Amino acid sequence: MSVTRHLMLASAVATLCIFPVASAAIVVQYRFGVDYGAASYSPTIEHPLVTDDYAADDVTWGIGTTGSKGISTGGGLGGNPRPGLYTRSTGVADTLANAVAGNDYVAFTIAANTGYKLYLTGFSFDYNFNDTPGATFTLRSGLDGYTGNLAQFTTSVTGSYQNTGVIGLGSGFGGLSTVGFRIFLNDGSFESDLYTLRLDNITVNGDVIPEPASAALFGLAGLALLRRWRRAGQR
Repeated sequence: MSVTRHLMLASAVATLCIFPVASAAIVVQYRFGVDYGAASYSPTIEHPLVTDDYAADDVTWGIGTTGSKGISTGGGLGGNPRPGLYTRSTGVADTLANAVAGNDYVAFTIAANTGYKLYLTGFSFDYNFNDTPGATFTLRSGLDGYTGNLAQFTTSVTGSYQNTGVIGLGSGFGGLSTVGFRIFLNDGSFESDLYTLRLDNITVNGDVIPEPASAALFGLAGLALLRRWRRAGQR
């Protein structure tokens, strides 16, 4: 093999290290409720190269909330038998503006381990409300200070979970050290303890790869190895 071909191969190795290939792997997933083993706010699935917090760390859930909140262990709460993260009676947060002002959200933060970067491609979750027309769930991120909507969903059925499908995350979610997400909860005009909002299966897809500087070192190491093989072949 010529030196030129060696260099081309080493360059390709370095490039693959620096630029991630699109991935649909789960970076973090929160599945609440005892049907998944235990009722917990901790992530159920977690990429080995990330650190993330409980999905309820930053939750206030409404101005003047008088109802309950937590993880449902089964039926009887809002008429749905499936467990999940829930909140009842969200106070005056009957519009998105009030939900934002009242810190009425579920939130978590993902951080890549030292020497790695996040390349996030998709977000999805299940949402539920026990009446219709019903509650609105709005996804935002810390990239813009939680000011713009990534997606918004309003329940169209009563008492059954709906899935958002994969919400595509743009190029701005690549090469990050850390990022936070918030799902704002808005129950419309339903402000009674009889009404319940739920979330489950919160999932973030993507990949976690070495930082470009580290990747470049990998490429140089590959080049040195190829040169060593070439010298050995000439003996």
